[in-house]
Amino acid sequence: MFREPISIEKLLEKGDALPSLPEIFLKVSNQLDDDDVSSQEIGRTITNDPAISYKILTMVNSAYFGLPNEVSSISQSVSLLGRFRLKQLLIGALLGDVFKGLDSEFFCLQNFWSHSIRTAIIAKELAITSDYCDEPDTIFTAGLLHDVGRLIVAAQMPEVFEKISERTASKHIDTIQSETDIIGLAHTEIGAALMLKWGFPDLIWVCVKNHHRADYSGPFYNAVHLIYLANQLSQQASPESENDAWGILDDIPGWEKSGISVKSIFMACNTADNRVDEVIDSLGMGG
Repeated sequence: MFREPISIEKLLEKGDALPSLPEIFLKVSNQLDDDDVSSQEIGRTITNDPAISYKILTMVNSAYFGLPNEVSSISQSVSLLGRFRLKQLLIGALLGDVFKGLDSEFFCLQNFWSHSIRTAIIAKELAITSDYCDEPDTIFTAGLLHDVGRLIVAAQMPEVFEKISERTASKHIDTIQSETDIIGLAHTEIGAALMLKWGFPDLIWVCVKNHHRADYSGPFYNAVHLIYLANQLSQQASPESENDAWGILDDIPGWEKSGISVKSIFMACNTADNRVDEVIDSLGMGG
């Protein structure tokens, strides 16, 4: 699609290059943000889309949430989980529909979701144990969306994505460098632009933009380093012991900036391994 290096400004001008969220998300998102809109009204809106309703109820009733009784309605989900968490579920349920049919020789959508969800789970578990992060559900969403810019490249520029993959492998350089060399900006910047277009909170787009930066020192410092660490850990086999975790962390520059103990990191990785397939299936991302 792009024949020369492109800036964020030019990318944002190309409306067709950045997908829009489905209308139901925009409507329900506004309802969830409005305290005057009842749970019953929100439930009726979501129920108008049977596929989304099914995905949300499947996720709510999964072992991941561990609710004592089966939830049978969307309005009940709002009451039990709260509006903010339901909004995160809606995001996850819609992602698979917004980006689909992207499988190619150089891009496996199922592997992408597996990495994204594993990163999200690890990040949330780390956030729960953190003394300075009180938004684990937002951290989960940031982890889920951290690589969304790669989806844009794969969907809108498949031939460029192929060149980036080949160059990364043949030159033994990181993806960020290959992307910058070939299209003029990295998937982190593209993902941040998409989050801004979708109206996501600042914490999320800042994490998306900076999740490869071990040296990051700006706003939402703690959240960014949690996502950075979770992304790095998600690319490795889970440690079998705390000693194994130390070995993995030796290869992750700046991991200690997260302020998380090695024991917590070890436990978060194993929790992710136990839950990732369940979350993928519940969101309909299992292929």
